Amino acid sequence: EWEEELAGNFSVAFGLAMRELFETLFGDDGGVVYNDDQQSLSLKATLDCNHRDTSSDNTTEESFAKNDNTSIVENNNYLNLMMDQLLLQQYQHLHNNHHLPQNNNHQKMMSIHLSIKPIKAQLQNIFAVPMLTRDIVASKPHLKGGYQRLERVFKETQSYNEVKQKTYELAEEVGLDSAKRTVIAEATITCLEYFQVKDLESGRVVQGMED
Repeated sequence: EWEEELAGNFSVAFGLAMRELFETLFGDDGGVVYNDDQQSLSLKATLDCNHRDTSSDNTTEESFAKNDNTSIVENNNYLNLMMDQLLLQQYQHLHNNHHLPQNNNHQKMMSIHLSIKPIKAQLQNIFAVPMLTRDIVASKPHLKGGYQRLERVFKETQSYNEVKQKTYELAEEVGLDSAKRTVIAEATITCLEYFQVKDLESGRVVQGMED
C-alpha cells in the first residue's frame, strides 16, 4: 500500500514540476493550462526560429555553465530541487534560441503543442546510499562514481579488506558529512501524451503527431 502511495506522490510531483517548468520558460510565449482534477498539463506556444543563437548549439554541461541566459531556471529554487540539472538546461536551451515573435514578417514561425496526462505510476525500486549526496558530489565532483570505483576494486582484487580500506578513504574524503544518507526512489510514470511542432507558414508538421 505504501508503494502505491509513494508512486502516486511521484506522479503528482511530476505534474507540478512540469507545470512550473513550462510556466517559467513559456508563460509569456503561450498558454500553459494545468487541470488539477485530472493532473493534466497542456502547453501551446508560438516560437520564432529566426532569432537563434547558434553559438550555444553545443548543449554540453560546460557550455550551459558558461551561458548567462540560464538565469531563468538557475534562480528558480523550486525547479532546481525538483528536476535534474541537465534536463533543465535542455529546456533552457530551447527557450534561449527560440523567442516570442515580434511581428508578422518572419517566415520561420513554429507552433509547439504538448499535452501530458499521467495515467499510471509504479514504484520500481528504493534504496539508501550512504555518505554521498548530490550536494557533496556537486561540491566535490571527483567523488562522482565513488561506489562504482569500489565495485571495480572488488572485481579486480576479490578482497573485502581492500574494499573496506577504500570505503574508509572515501568516508575520510567526504568528511563530516559522511554520516548522511541519501534515499533514492525510482518510479515509472505512464502518460497520455500529445506532441506537435508545426511550421505556421506551410502548415506542415515538422515533428510529432498529426492533427
